[in-house]
Amino acid sequence: MQYFLLLAQFIFLISLSNCVVHKMSIARRETLREELYRLGKIREYAKLLTQTRLTGESSEGTVQHVTDFHDFAYFGNITLGDPQQQFLVVLDTGEVRILNRKGILNLGSSSLWVPDTSCGSNSFLSTSACRHKHRYNSKTSKTYRKDGRFFSIRYGTGSAMGFLGFDTLCFWGTSLCVKNQTFGQATMLASFFARQSIDGILGLGFPLRTADAALPPFINAVQQGLVEKPIFTVYLEHHGPGSYPNGGIFTYGGEDPENCGDVIKWQPLTRAAYWQFKLDGIEVKNVHFRDNWEAISDTGSSFIGGPAIIIEKIAAVS
Repeated sequence: MQYFLLLAQFIFLISLSNCVVHKMSIARRETLREELYRLGKIREYAKLLTQTRLTGESSEGTVQHVTDFHDFAYFGNITLGDPQQQFLVVLDTGEVRILNRKGILNLGSSSLWVPDTSCGSNSFLSTSACRHKHRYNSKTSKTYRKDGRFFSIRYGTGSAMGFLGFDTLCFWGTSLCVKNQTFGQATMLASFFARQSIDGILGLGFPLRTADAALPPFINAVQQGLVEKPIFTVYLEHHGPGSYPNGGIFTYGGEDPENCGDVIKWQPLTRAAYWQFKLDGIEVKNVHFRDNWEAISDTGSSFIGGPAIIIEKIAAVS
């Protein structure tokens, strides 16, 4: 039986355009959290993670909302450059947004970054997080252009940093190719990413409202007239823990009638940073919660979660 992730059948509205609908298949892989449970190491890892947070670097000069990426499950392939270089990325509507006061451009929910060929070259550790990842080589691409700016992005479990460039981005298995797409070329990744099978992250959020903000890939596609409608549809196929080649479909430029059905409900967003909206309520075993909670639709996560105080409230009646 197939189910939709929370609000996966909602259609995400952007702006105006015309052209083509592109369907991109995605896969599901075992998450880090699932792996740790399977190996019986979840408590050990949680303790280590807590120690890292307590002794980690200060975020002085940074206002941030952080998220942890232990539950990445759904992945898609993209290519950059000509000839094409392939990368496995998380297609993420819920990625962190950061504001920085140090003059370095921060990539947030709208970001695209992959490891650069120089990633890890300055690391004294043989276990660099970049070691087994696909790395982008600008020297082999005929369509690459330098940007000149540096970027930095911090997560709850570490950070990524490097410099920006422009190249042609293509969504694997489709004819959707976006020219002159700004992307991050990561030269350093936190050790946390060594345990993730992904190469990078493609954000499907909103652009930062600054003059030097990088244009998000999908909005760039809309502005270039590459899609039929200014919407994208997300269908995440339900599976148990583990890896599956058929994880769902991302449809760029239109609806997905094969998986989403005929009924479309439009939900107003409450914040143009995440895909954030008000919940009408939650029902658990005939107990109703109507506390004006807000939620985000996060394709980068494999579960439905929330703050401990709310989850404990729900768990008490489960």
